[in-house]
Amino acid sequence: MSAVAYHFGTRLRAQLGADVAVGIIDCYIGGTSITSWMSRATLVGSDAGRPYVERYEAAIAGKTEEQMRAEADRWQTVFDQWNNDVAAMKEAHPGITQPQIDAEIGPCPWPPPVTPFSERRVSAPYEAMVRRVAPYTLRGFLWYQGEEDEAQCESYRELLGLLIEEWRTLWNLAGYEEPEVGYQTDAAARALPFIVVQLPQWIDGQMAARGEDPLHWPVIRAAQLDASETLDDVLLVCTMDCGEFDNIHPLDKTTVGTRIADMALRGVYGRADIEAESPHVASVAPAEGGALDVTFANARGLHWCGTTPDTLRAALGETGARDAGESGFEVAGADGVYAAAAARILPDTSSGDCMTVRVAAARIPSPATVRYAWRSWGPAPLFNGTDLPALPYAG
Repeated sequence: MSAVAYHFGTRLRAQLGADVAVGIIDCYIGGTSITSWMSRATLVGSDAGRPYVERYEAAIAGKTEEQMRAEADRWQTVFDQWNNDVAAMKEAHPGITQPQIDAEIGPCPWPPPVTPFSERRVSAPYEAMVRRVAPYTLRGFLWYQGEEDEAQCESYRELLGLLIEEWRTLWNLAGYEEPEVGYQTDAAARALPFIVVQLPQWIDGQMAARGEDPLHWPVIRAAQLDASETLDDVLLVCTMDCGEFDNIHPLDKTTVGTRIADMALRGVYGRADIEAESPHVASVAPAEGGALDVTFANARGLHWCGTTPDTLRAALGETGARDAGESGFEVAGADGVYAAAAARILPDTSSGDCMTVRVAAARIPSPATVRYAWRSWGPAPLFNGTDLPALPYAG
């Protein structure tokens, strides 16, 4: 069982009572694309999915099985040696960080070669895991993925919607048969909740040292948010205060697992007493002095805390103002060029569970758009009174 799933199950068991069995079915492989978990038929029938299939077929074209197995074996040897070197360095230097390890022995040799017998190829886990589990009775799905698809981030929203519908169809329709191209969905196939974990913060250390951020992760986070807002029974867990700089496998699994469980308790089991929803932007309006008023819902007790995840442990909550570069907010004029903005929580704007943040940048006298936490790794300091981080926003 994964560590995240363990903490999810532990939290559910504690809240539901010892007489309620909590079952977890493990279907996961690290470093997989979303297309690994979808049928070939669905991918071929989709403009977003078809290029994945075409790239896979091009990668194996003209190669014999012997050649591909030899290629995979060579990579596995290099990969195993790298892992052994990492283990040796951690034993010799307790507390060493991943960036220090990468500087000494080089980054992880990734990705592995593409072959028909790879567990990470297009549709492989779908065929070997998902279809073998369906239609076992379930209460819902937990989906924590997206990192591997950053290079094709613009396709992620369509693919996530297709995956959700395909899995629900696979579980709900008796006598389901996979068609040759595409599939037909049914309104009755929308009964199983999907709890989606929004990507945490991360950036490659070498890329950060060059001052680069392709902003792929924010696009995937936005796709995950959009799915939760437009598809039935899709719930989103924000983890913008989680993640580690230059370490794509962060150590803190407890926070993520517990938050998923709280979302399940509230959104699936009907526990209204459990706070699980993060602050999110409800509206943006012009304000005096060339500012924008950004109103957040689920924001009772809105406050600042730290900047990036690595600063949170020693940070204290605060209200009031944050300088440009530390607030997480950016504004742009009609030209679409963003500048870091100062922001101030307005204490007299509390209405129900909403609170407003006034945002302005001296360089942008007439802001047209605003975004918050729109970085792969950057300031995301807004939290509500139950210490849930605010969702990223661009609009």
